Amino acid sequence: MITAAASSSTEVSEELLSYFVDIGNKECFAAILYICFDLLRSDVVEELSWQHGLQDFYMPYKIQIQRSSVDRVRIYYCIYMSAVAY
Repeated sequence: MITAAASSSTEVSEELLSYFVDIGNKECFAAILYICFDLLRSDVVEELSWQHGLQDFYMPYKIQIQRSSVDRVRIYYCIYMSAVAY
């Protein structure tokens, strides 16, 4: 998992994620969601978890993805409002 994260490759990270799903290793599935957080595409993760009944392992990741999205929107909004003010 650390090697996948160090590779900075979405493809490598998602292949490893898929491998953990295929072998039924739920703990490693959950761990890679955090280790490769910035590399994994959330739609791929959501689809895999839904198809294989891994929602309990996926939910903390989903909550963090939503939080990150809200934070990014807030930053962009503040930048926009600063630009409009001038």
